[in-house]
Amino acid sequence: MREEDLNQSLDEVKKFFQDHQTFLLIGTADRNGLPHLAMEMEVQWIKERTIRFESWFCLATIRNLSENPRVAVAVIDQKTHKGYQLLGQIESIHETAILDGYVAGEIPGEQIFPAQAYRIDIAIDRVLHFSPGPCSAPLGHDDLSP
Repeated sequence: MREEDLNQSLDEVKKFFQDHQTFLLIGTADRNGLPHLAMEMEVQWIKERTIRFESWFCLATIRNLSENPRVAVAVIDQKTHKGYQLLGQIESIHETAILDGYVAGEIPGEQIFPAQAYRIDIAIDRVLHFSPGPCSAPLGHDDLSP
């Protein structure tokens, strides 16, 4: 995607966030291509082309990102189910917190590790329309606008 087109597309996506109630799906895959999805409700724009998530991600998401830095983020309007797909790669991952008061084995069937919060920065290099139907098309196709 040309730099000028990417900047214009990202401006469109930022406006979409302001004008719509959205949720986000974060798609990752391990080194063998096994996919995993995570859902988030909030994202921050920290640079022109970089978004940040701060959340309690499950270990599958973090493990996948350590093995394969490519990521897809779907930004979806809760009412129309239309939105955008942001493609990019990880700039950084930082652990920001760990569940306080964790005692291994205290609750039968609990997870092996305490929950950890992470800050994940993603550099966006491509933007696509995202909607129910036959395909997600590059921006510029007016008939597919969310």
